[in-house]
Amino acid sequence: MAPIIDPLVARALHALQGGDLGLASSLAAERLTRNPNEPTCLMIAGLAAHARGQLSEALEYLLRADQVAPRNPMILTNLGVVFRAVGRFGDARAAYETALAVNGGHIPTRMNLARLLDQMGELTSAQAHYREVLRRSSDNPEALGGLAAVMEQQHELDEAKSLAERAMARQPSALAGLTLAKIAVRERDAPAALSRLAQLWSAPMSAVNTALALGLEGQALDLQGQYDAAFAAFARANGVLRRLHAAAYAGVPSIASSHLLREIKDFVASCGVTASVDTAASPVASHVFLVGFPRSGTTLLEQALAAHPAIETLEERDTLGGAFQVLIESGSVPLFFASLDATRRDRLRADYWDRVAAALGRMPARPVFIDKMPINSAYMAMISAIFPNARYIFAVRDPRDVVLSCFQQRFGMNAVMFRLLDLREAATLYDETMQAAHAAMAQLTLPVHRICYERLVEDFEGQMRALFAFLGLGWSPEVLAYRQTARTRVIATPSAAQVVEPLSDRSIGKWRRYQTHMAPVLPVLRPWVEHFGYDLGPVSE
Repeated sequence: MAPIIDPLVARALHALQGGDLGLASSLAAERLTRNPNEPTCLMIAGLAAHARGQLSEALEYLLRADQVAPRNPMILTNLGVVFRAVGRFGDARAAYETALAVNGGHIPTRMNLARLLDQMGELTSAQAHYREVLRRSSDNPEALGGLAAVMEQQHELDEAKSLAERAMARQPSALAGLTLAKIAVRERDAPAALSRLAQLWSAPMSAVNTALALGLEGQALDLQGQYDAAFAAFARANGVLRRLHAAAYAGVPSIASSHLLREIKDFVASCGVTASVDTAASPVASHVFLVGFPRSGTTLLEQALAAHPAIETLEERDTLGGAFQVLIESGSVPLFFASLDATRRDRLRADYWDRVAAALGRMPARPVFIDKMPINSAYMAMISAIFPNARYIFAVRDPRDVVLSCFQQRFGMNAVMFRLLDLREAATLYDETMQAAHAAMAQLTLPVHRICYERLVEDFEGQMRALFAFLGLGWSPEVLAYRQTARTRVIATPSAAQVVEPLSDRSIGKWRRYQTHMAPVLPVLRPWVEHFGYDLGPVSE
């Protein structure tokens, strides 16, 4: 006997499936006044809250729905959407996988899981789910576009292009169009990239996709030598992102705040921090932090280091999040350092290694563990207080090229990257970071190996041999094949496309092509240009 369906619930569900969330929400609210545990109406109320941007309320409704009606694929799929929106990726994945265990043929659930895995950097798994959707629905344009984007990230450009073109022929989308434009830029085919982008402007795009398109336009114009137009495109892209993220980051206290960075520098420089002794056992024989500044060549270095059989690396994860939280909550830098008794140090170390294990899926298994997070150079004093035996690789590149390159990239957004959206802010952040880092190096005599990007490009093997000597390791010929290794790894930075290509000096001195636009920030950067030994001579092409 078929179950009896409440007519009001049926109407609400029909309205939801027809895209009328307002009517569905109204009907669901009416039913919930009489039956507060009706699962379909709880789900609809959660979707309505999500649409209003009230994520906590949405999560509460959907969790209640799941409790009342466990293993309901529709509820679980929508719960996964909200988990993803609040950054609970593991919970989102579990919700999608449970839904698929009940109904493996539900394409929307599998598509959501594929997108989530792509975002998490699990590209092989994302690819498998997109291919499963295509096995069931060979012309699904969203799956074709999603798989094309994954294949581009995995450097399979021919297949990515074919998939994206099929997606565009079936149903034009920003994702497929952006993938085709990105491939054209990677192939240095500026006219093709601009043509692809021109097709996208005819339809509305989200703010994020608009910024991505403008960024690609800037790269294509740069390839054509149209530097003023390229800079304008980069500036427009960054303006879109600044407006989108201003409420979350503008003026909000964070680890990237000017006040905090200056306070760190002043406190360390005044001898407020002294070297400590570490007697705690470490899970690795050698613990190293790869620091510098974004776009200083750290991704190239990390990929080369990862090719050595004795080294395990971790790329740009929030491993020090627990320490940063304590730093912010302390209210001042002196109070933070004063609070670092043995018990707190032990807790912060444990939190760090828990985060490392979560990121790797296990504890590091090789003798040398390298934690790459460029901006952590500003917090070397804090790191040394928690991990006194740590060593540091400090990546250096011409500050003018660094700041320009930061301005030209579309990073995943956080407090640090928000400051890089404005050229003057980017230069100021660079100066504040270098001041904090050099105060720590001067006062604490930290074990630091400085490596210069330009010299690495010129003499890769010689520079890497010197770096391995600092790490106490012998030479390994596998390092010379780092590009092949990099092709198999997930690279979560804008340098992903560059590190699988042969070394090139194309980007060295690039700031000179934008000298008019760089002029306002050159005085801020000049002390560091001189400090690192770069040429201050006459500006010329």
